[in-house]
Amino acid sequence: MVNANFIRGTMRLRIAGALLLVPLTVRAQALELVGEKGVTRTLSVAELGALPQSEVTVTEKEGARIVFRGPTLRSLVNLVGAPTGHEFRGPNMLLTILATATDGYRAAYMLAEVDEGFGNKNAILAISQDDAELPAKDGPFRVVMPGEEHRARWIRMVKSLSLVRVGN
Repeated sequence: MVNANFIRGTMRLRIAGALLLVPLTVRAQALELVGEKGVTRTLSVAELGALPQSEVTVTEKEGARIVFRGPTLRSLVNLVGAPTGHEFRGPNMLLTILATATDGYRAAYMLAEVDEGFGNKNAILAISQDDAELPAKDGPFRVVMPGEEHRARWIRMVKSLSLVRVGN
């Protein structure tokens, strides 16, 4: 006859083992913004959704069209003190936006390239794709950089955007 405690213990081990096989997806539910002078701000998904939104429509190689929606990178770094107008010149032309993902991947974007008065690239922090949440492997936030054939800077799983000065 099998002991009831032995059966319970065996079942616990099987359940614990099964749980170890379940892939864990850690998704940041908030975005951290870091300004050059130490100003920080954390925005939830709802707060990001309440900001003015831009759309970027892309056509995949197989012809599928995808519509991404979210605030522009420029508008987000403005919230932590990025220079604008007359202040955005000279040494401030060395400012970059450094995006960091939860898996440690990073990509940089020159502030001038996403500024309306210079490069005017409508780079966004996508919070939706085709009017739905981003797929789990990409979200909850993803940088979408229009016009780039090679999408190495389309960083997914973004957890923070930092304003960083390059050079001297």
